[in-house]
Amino acid sequence: MLHRHSISYFFFTVGIMGNCAALYILNTTSKARNRKQVLMLNCLAINDLLGLFGMFIVLLICDLTVIDTQYICKAFVILRSFGVASGCIALIMAVERWLALTKPFLYQQVVTYEVLFRWLMGFWVVSAAWTCLPLIGFGAYHKDGQCLRYRDATTVRDKVYAYLFFVFGITLLTCITLLNSILVWTLSKIKSSRHVLIRRVSKSIMINNGVSLQRTPEEIAFSKLMCVLCILFVVCWAPQMISIPLVQFYRNDYYLRRVLKLSDILMGIYFTLDPYIYVVYRYMQKRNITLCCGQKPPQSLLNQDPPTNEMSSDGVTVVIQPLATP
Repeated sequence: MLHRHSISYFFFTVGIMGNCAALYILNTTSKARNRKQVLMLNCLAINDLLGLFGMFIVLLICDLTVIDTQYICKAFVILRSFGVASGCIALIMAVERWLALTKPFLYQQVVTYEVLFRWLMGFWVVSAAWTCLPLIGFGAYHKDGQCLRYRDATTVRDKVYAYLFFVFGITLLTCITLLNSILVWTLSKIKSSRHVLIRRVSKSIMINNGVSLQRTPEEIAFSKLMCVLCILFVVCWAPQMISIPLVQFYRNDYYLRRVLKLSDILMGIYFTLDPYIYVVYRYMQKRNITLCCGQKPPQSLLNQDPPTNEMSSDGVTVVIQPLATP
């Protein structure tokens, strides 16, 4: 019986190993890293790990024991919340990076570790409550001894839930896409920080003198990682959302069944690749740091004048670069 879900077992096993590796790397190298970045990546890895492990156990129970399908279907509904929560975490990551790169002063004042933690937990609770609505009668999940997906709804009430899920998912994907587009544009505008000075200045000085902000290499690298993770989420989740109206209009179409199978494969790829992207990112980051440490600083930096006295009214450290003279 195990061979029926052999591909699923493969995806789940590889994904579980990847998330465990990501958590190990995160929690053994987090002392020198941004606490908020570590928090978001930890939440994403733990969420995906719980979802994958839960699916693995449920499938194993289905293959090795005889149990009422209604309980299995309820378990699938509950585990679905981890998939939706993964998208919510990706959205929070995109918002956090957008604020950090485009509105740094507002970011420093508003986005604290505690606020970020509350938002992550709040979004997880909302996503869990939303996906579990079928268990109280609003949405399809079980019929005639078989498990149903919300997109397979036949009654009016279940169809309403399916379309609301579609709107929720498309809104999530659209927000992530827009925020990442802004991030890509912002990253393309950030200049190299090799020839700039690090000083402490007030917000008013920056506004009045037109000083350009420069982000640290770590922030830029983390922003690029968030872009990759969010793009992966959009690519793998979009077919799932698009399939909801397609199933309602072309339920028995032969080609649609192939599209649905492809969307399920993409979901498996998402939960499998997600942690490995971070593992590769950490490896490349360490490699770049090693290469940089082995190089001598540019002569222009060695010949720079010593920094002037600090100017600060709000205690925000930024990297500034004087505007070029005409």
